[in-house]
Amino acid sequence: MRLRSFAKINLGLEIEGIMDNGYHRIKTIFQSIDLFDILDLEITESGIEVKGDREDIPWNEENLIYKAVKKFNEEFGIKKGVRVYVEKRIPPGSGLGGGSSNAACTLIALRKFFFQDLEMERLIKIASEIGADVPYFLHGGTCLGEGKGDLIKEIEDLENLNFFIVIPDIKVSSKEAYTEWDKSRLTFSPKKSNIKRLEEHIDLECLKNDLEKIVFRKYKKLEEIKEKMKKEGFKKVLMSGSGSSIFGIIDDMDKIDELRGKFSLYRVEVVRSIGRKEYWKRLFID
Repeated sequence: MRLRSFAKINLGLEIEGIMDNGYHRIKTIFQSIDLFDILDLEITESGIEVKGDREDIPWNEENLIYKAVKKFNEEFGIKKGVRVYVEKRIPPGSGLGGGSSNAACTLIALRKFFFQDLEMERLIKIASEIGADVPYFLHGGTCLGEGKGDLIKEIEDLENLNFFIVIPDIKVSSKEAYTEWDKSRLTFSPKKSNIKRLEEHIDLECLKNDLEKIVFRKYKKLEEIKEKMKKEGFKKVLMSGSGSSIFGIIDDMDKIDELRGKFSLYRVEVVRSIGRKEYWKRLFID
């Protein structure tokens, strides 16, 4: 079975506090984009084997794909094994959700292999135990994320927005970003959340990412990229998730080549937003 494992960006992220379980309480708006990895999955007699085409990714028990298979098999008493190979296009540590997407797609594939009628809620429960962003990828499109990011509400899709994403050779883990946030003693977002207020009508100009201020302190290059993108006239410029990707909305696609030249020191991806219908239509590769 072959699947497209789509990336996401965070159109905004607000930190509201810390929950009893130690996770940060956030509000965020997730958005699927048409950048994707390809997963090849095969059912085997036993064992879990995960491999991929990048040497800088641990393809072992710590990989979220491995954890997804292990938890699924334990939950449903599956004795069969799984072999997974990943063609990576989503850079790790970029805030684009590649690992979480891979894990969610693995769960979707296993559901299709073994229990096609399995309630999605049971899959979402497993996904939440794997990672905070994993449940989102069982929805796709435009969604409001609350709690640690795992409480998902589907909202009206923002389709066919064009994003210019600058991806420097910097990896930022979510754990690192939130740990630095705690050390900095920065104040939490006010109770009147722009994201919550905008869930019925998203005004992109009002959105922000609270993690920018702490990540930019350590990685000055990211702030420099954002400022340069703002000067180039992008409609909105934000860091995605905990970084390191910086995205801007672009209306004039005729300027793409010119803009690529101005950011030639970095990897650049020009992508568009995709809604839930397209997300699920394109998920499985014939």
